Amino acid sequence: MAEINVTETPEYKALEGKMQKLEADYLKHVGEIATSAGRMADTHDAMNQKITEQNALIADYAKSVKTTGEELARLGIRVVGVDDRVKQLFERKTPLGGRDPEAEERSQGLSEFIAAVLRGDRTKIDEIRKRTLTTGTTGSGAEIIPPAYLPEIIHLEAEASVILPFARHFTMTGPTLTVPTLGNVVSAWEDEDVDQTEFDTTNLTGKVTLNAKTRRILIPISNENLADANPDIGNALKPVIAEEFALAIDQQALLGTGAGGANPFTGWLVKSGVVEHVMTTGKNTYGEIDAKELSDLIGVLPSKRLVGARFICSRTVLAVLRGQVGTDGHSVWSPPGGTMPATIWGYPYSISDQLPQTGDAGSQASKAFVAFGNPNWVFIGDRQQMEIQVSSEFLFGRNTTCLRAVQRVGSEMGSPPAVSRLVTAAT
Repeated sequence: MAEINVTETPEYKALEGKMQKLEADYLKHVGEIATSAGRMADTHDAMNQKITEQNALIADYAKSVKTTGEELARLGIRVVGVDDRVKQLFERKTPLGGRDPEAEERSQGLSEFIAAVLRGDRTKIDEIRKRTLTTGTTGSGAEIIPPAYLPEIIHLEAEASVILPFARHFTMTGPTLTVPTLGNVVSAWEDEDVDQTEFDTTNLTGKVTLNAKTRRILIPISNENLADANPDIGNALKPVIAEEFALAIDQQALLGTGAGGANPFTGWLVKSGVVEHVMTTGKNTYGEIDAKELSDLIGVLPSKRLVGARFICSRTVLAVLRGQVGTDGHSVWSPPGGTMPATIWGYPYSISDQLPQTGDAGSQASKAFVAFGNPNWVFIGDRQQMEIQVSSEFLFGRNTTCLRAVQRVGSEMGSPPAVSRLVTAAT
């Protein structure tokens, strides 16, 4: 029986070319994430798209080769090499796993760094600084996390947050940053060789001011536990640190009142100017949400604002929505299928336990509880790289060591009229 080596076929070579381009694009996005947190949302979506494209390419190719092989086998020709090549493609250390080898190295490096700071291991800290070509001890003795490990912090915070993966990020070089925003965009068709139409240029541009605020977290660890802990203590602590910061930003970006102190920013469900849909009179609790109210919530935004839009609600509100049906008898909630996520009225959604729950005590009347729109209209200012510091004196009497992490960020709604929120009726 004659043989054909799959790696020598034009089809395989064409596939390999596409795969190399996908990998190059992916590595480009990884580089962008390493140099600018402002690309995080775009990179997250782009990498997911690369994963989908690459899986589809491999699956289609494997199916095609299998079908062709069966046909050739009937003619006495055997196809060889396909199983090994397809397996190698699926095992590539790039978009398929969502993590590349450099990301795994950053993850381990960050764990080692946190553990070294916690134990006061100056030799290890200096070795990591040398490896990452950074210096990072502040005047107060705090250790700044090496910039090389910043993508890992971004990755962990994004996993814990419903806002950060989609928000628009800006690097702040000072305590405040003014960001221009578009107002009323105007256009007109013009005839040749005539004076141009006079435009109404009022309110063409606006501005948003981001003010950096400091968030600190304190993690007490008994010295006995610290002494008994294995070398992976950094692995245990880094998601705790990232999650705490992520949830704090979510809470302010969604529910902040802007009153100062514990509420430095004004959030989506509170900000003046956000488009509101108030539920029909009589529906004054969160559990009375239904298909029509959600449809009306979508309808209050112009179609151009629906690109990238998603719902954000609590888990208990989602539980109510899963049982809702529209006037056509179809369920409002659609389960995930293939590469498509679960949706509400065809739009993706995020669940946040920060948002109001159906069982919340007290009056639920006249309160916003569901956000809808593109979270890219949430502006996040990144003022200071995260730094960590350890003190064995703060709780000396309790034989406890404290790890403190500090981060400075700003948050503001970029264009309130571009997003909407659902509000319960007054009565």
